[in-house]
Parts: sequence; structure tokens; C-alpha cells
Amino acid sequence: METNRSVPHKVELTGAQKTLFITLYAKALDSRSKHPILNDKKADEIIRSIDFDFEHTAGFGNKGILVVRAKQYDEWTREFLNTIPNAIVLNLGCGLDSRILRIKPPSSVLWFDLDFPDVINERRNYYADHDNYRMIGSSITNSEWLEAIPKDRPSLTIADGVFEYLTRDEVKALFNRLTNHFPSGRRL
Repeated sequence: METNRSVPHKVELTGAQKTLFITLYAKALDSRSKHPILNDKKADEIIRSIDFDFEHTAGFGNKGILVVRAKQYDEWTREFLNTIPNAIVLNLGCGLDSRILRIKPPSSVLWFDLDFPDVINERRNYYADHDNYRMIGSSITNSEWLEAIPKDRPSLTIADGVFEYLTRDEVKALFNRLTNHFPSGRRL
């Protein structure tokens, strides 16, 4: 699933896409702490491979809260998959997050990470598609990406930190598309 990048490289993201560095850096710092909450070594590996001044993210959000929020989403995801081990997981606005590695879903789960195309292009430096895991490059407001997602299983949709970048009408349209697409599921 994973690929490696050993030489630090520049990542050119702008706007909402650039905010992925805030949560990624928080998780990396947590992994370096004496008592980590997530212990997300992949986040630290990615941070060390990117030529970016992460200190610029220091003023954005409480890093501890971001890590605790990620931990809670992980727990809800595990709980759902323990109940429905053949589910579809749809992770909207995945950024460079390693949730799939932290969760380690069973092979019966179909997992889709979705984010803007340039974010997914960067993500491919660290993760690779396989039979039960696929990355999709698209805006979540674009309706075409949902056609690539099977609709024959219960689903879990994770939207960790994306709705604040959408209008009320865009969120409503997304919820309507998701609930019309899947027979059953749960939103986190």
C-alpha cells in the first residue's frame, strides 16, 4: 500500500488544500511526544519528506484537539467496521492522513480516500491503490466521483474537517447525493 519518498520535496498546494498540513503536522508532533495519542508514525514520515515550513501552521488550531478529534473518528470507524466488516468507507477530504493505516480494516472493507486531484497526486507519493483501497481525485462538490463507488453495501462516510469549506447548499447537496446512493450507512 505504501511507497516511500526519501528526498524532501516542495508541495505546491493553495487555499483549503494547504490546510491539510495543519492536521498532518499535529499528528506528526503527537507521534514524537512521550505519550502519543495516535502514534501516527506515517504522519511524521510524510512531514519529514516535505520541504515546507511547518512552523507556519503553529497559529492554526489547537494541535491537541486535532489529534483527539482524529482519535475519536478512528474509534468510531473501528466500531462501525467491527459491526459491519464488509462496509464501504468513504473518507472525504482525506488529505495526507493515514487513517487507513491506523484502522487496518479487514480485506472485506472497500475503502475510498477522496480529495482534490492535486492532493491525491501528492498522496500517491506515500500510498498506493490496491484491490480494496482506492484514491479518487475530485472536489467533493463534483457529483461524478460518486459513480465510482459501489452502492451495494452499507457505508461509513467520514468528513473530518471539510464542511467548513463548503456552503450550506453544498453540504445539503452532498448529503442528498450520499443518502440517495447508499442503501444504508452512517456519517461521522
